[in-house]
Amino acid sequence: MSTHALHNKGFASLLTTFSFIVMSLSGVLLFIVPQGRIADWTDWRMLGLTKSQWGDIHITTSLMFLVVGAWHIWLNWRTLLNYFTARRETGLMMGRELAISGVVTVFIIVGAVFQVPPLSYVLTLNNAIKQAWIVDKDHDPPMGHAELLTMPSFAKKQQMDLNQVTGTLKQNGITFTDTESLAVIAKNHATTPVKLYQLIKPLEGGAAGMAAAVAPAGGEVAQAHPQRASPSAQPAAPVAQPAAPVAQPAAPVAQPVYTDELVDEKFEGRGMGRKTLAMLADEIGFDLAKARAKLAARNVVMKDDETLKDAATKAGLAPLEILKIILVGEPKKA
Repeated sequence: MSTHALHNKGFASLLTTFSFIVMSLSGVLLFIVPQGRIADWTDWRMLGLTKSQWGDIHITTSLMFLVVGAWHIWLNWRTLLNYFTARRETGLMMGRELAISGVVTVFIIVGAVFQVPPLSYVLTLNNAIKQAWIVDKDHDPPMGHAELLTMPSFAKKQQMDLNQVTGTLKQNGITFTDTESLAVIAKNHATTPVKLYQLIKPLEGGAAGMAAAVAPAGGEVAQAHPQRASPSAQPAAPVAQPAAPVAQPAAPVAQPVYTDELVDEKFEGRGMGRKTLAMLADEIGFDLAKARAKLAARNVVMKDDETLKDAATKAGLAPLEILKIILVGEPKKA
């Protein structure tokens, strides 16, 4: 059976066509998907894929279209060149077509940057479609990337009593560990972060109420009034003044170290999940080799090109929990 050589031009044309189709489909879906905080909070999916996955598809197929398009141009360079050098039957050169194409392209770019009609209408429509996904006020998370918080951290921020939260979720068949993010808890129980929130939302303010209940009742604290001296009372003997204390050398101030609470306070909601380990080490100032050793001791593997969020998802942890593994006990940099 004879085999035919690969038809380069045909192969390039097919790859260009397929990448264009997939890139166009993913582009349309990314145009209509809800905003990132809504998509992650509600676990939005289309054709079984999340917004993040559609974004990855769009990026890779766009790269494929770029590479194959360049190859296609190279294979058809003579034909393309003829468009600008040879006369058509109408007797017109392609110079006018080239100029108009360039003007249209520049207008599209400038119009998008400066919101020029009619391109501004397209961008307004895009925003309206994204806002239309918020059909319930709970679909808008109470804070950015709330799905990445652990349940204790989320309960603390929403002033919920963690014991009540645990009990309520357990009654609904949902259990969790303190190191799992809301996204991981939801995934483990085939639900979404927003549905978890709807179950425990009635408990909001409970922690503040319990704190108020154990606080002392309001009112001014009675002040002791000195007794009035009777006229017959003898003047008190003068009290000897204590000798001035001898100055002691100041104790050395211990360098503060990271704690669980300090990591939450300092890095929560700052978009750390989008950064790689090297970027985090450079920004925070920890030893990269030591961080890898601490992660390895907890069976957490984080590749060089992997973000904190991706590594956390793979390990079934919240991103800040990985950061705590690295930082807790380490000296806090100024």
